[in-house]
Amino acid sequence: MKQIVMPGRLVVVCNPKSSRFPIVQRRVFARLDRAGLPYQQYEFGHERYGDAIVHLARFLQPSDTVLVAAGDGTANSVLQAVRQSTAPNVRVGFLAFGNFNDAAHNFGRGLRGFRRYNPLQNPLYVLRNSTLQPIYPLVVERGGETKAALISISLGWTAFVAAEFDSKLRDTLRHSISHLVTSLWHMLLLHRRTARQYQLPAMHRNHRPIHRRETDVLCINSRSFAGIMRTGDSYGVGDTFLLRGFDARSFWRSLPFIVRSVLFGRMRGQAVASCHIAFMNTEKEYHVQVDGEPITWLSDQPLVVRKSSRPIMVLCTRKLR
Repeated sequence: MKQIVMPGRLVVVCNPKSSRFPIVQRRVFARLDRAGLPYQQYEFGHERYGDAIVHLARFLQPSDTVLVAAGDGTANSVLQAVRQSTAPNVRVGFLAFGNFNDAAHNFGRGLRGFRRYNPLQNPLYVLRNSTLQPIYPLVVERGGETKAALISISLGWTAFVAAEFDSKLRDTLRHSISHLVTSLWHMLLLHRRTARQYQLPAMHRNHRPIHRRETDVLCINSRSFAGIMRTGDSYGVGDTFLLRGFDARSFWRSLPFIVRSVLFGRMRGQAVASCHIAFMNTEKEYHVQVDGEPITWLSDQPLVVRKSSRPIMVLCTRKLR
């Protein structure tokens, strides 16, 4: 299977303390190893912090992607090193570790991803004009312009709620406002009772990770695409869903998409058993493996994937721009 090609090196920065913590070993290094992504571990803090910032700034190369798996002090110092570095197009991302609250406020309120541990899912932040702008870690660039992003989203709770609605109930809801209101209230109660099981990886105030069931979805799409997709003739917890364009952790933001799916059934999209994308350094084509069979997709054509007998992940696209 072909390797995903990133525009530069992936550098995971930790300090001597954080690099030994099981949660960093398990949720950062182990996930990168399983994904087969080459990375370089950089331990920060063996020397005085001022010297360490200078050395890290010199170490960075053009188009490097830097992930910080450490606490406030290291994260702030790495951000200073990125600012001092002369290497262009360096991306920096922060994986929540330890007591990260101060750093989260320093890097700007409202930025997502500080408490997600998955380095393949966590948004990164690139420093442009002294402001941090979110991007995604696995991107395709041509001529300095981002063409596509590889994103993983968990939607276990949406699948759990949708399992409450069969075809007969959907027909009833289409013709009864009172039944629809009742069902929405029922969904809200379900959310209050079960949402904690399905949240994205996060930390409680007592710094213990949330354990949740999930339906993992792999999707490739333009950022403007928003929709929800199911496979098969009925909803179930094991069904494959696609959700994009809003915060899946919010009940009220996900509600319109759930209602659309409940009332009108199947949304546009296709499912595959497995998919692997290799972003190659070519001008007009991407190389894709779908269910183990390699195909080539020309960038000026829409990508179409036929439905598989074992839907596990989803590849859905309008047209990658």
